[in-house]
Amino acid sequence: MVMVVDDEPMIRRLVASALTTRGYEVVDAESPAQAIRLMDSHPAPLDLLVTDIVMPEIDGCELAAEMRRKRPGLKVLFMSGYAPPDTENCADARSDFLQKPFRLPDLVDRVTRMLAA
Repeated sequence: MVMVVDDEPMIRRLVASALTTRGYEVVDAESPAQAIRLMDSHPAPLDLLVTDIVMPEIDGCELAAEMRRKRPGLKVLFMSGYAPPDTENCADARSDFLQKPFRLPDLVDRVTRMLAA
């Protein structure tokens, strides 16, 4: 299962729709707090978190760290419309970064490669 977290509804729906169309099971959340609740209550294993980095309340790096405390093997695709951020505190071999705006085929390709790795 792939979880998409973005506080911008249009982007969140677009990403979730593109991945669902390609056959991925997707759940989306409008906030980091909702994402954590969904992860805790969803019975399916979570394979990939696709999250915006800049969000109110908790940023994407903090969200990834919190979710990895409960699911250490979780892969994370960070997205941002700003210049590539300093993600040293949260980037590792299980994560990648996609600059917004992006083409949907590029998103799907990145997700496919990350899940296959």
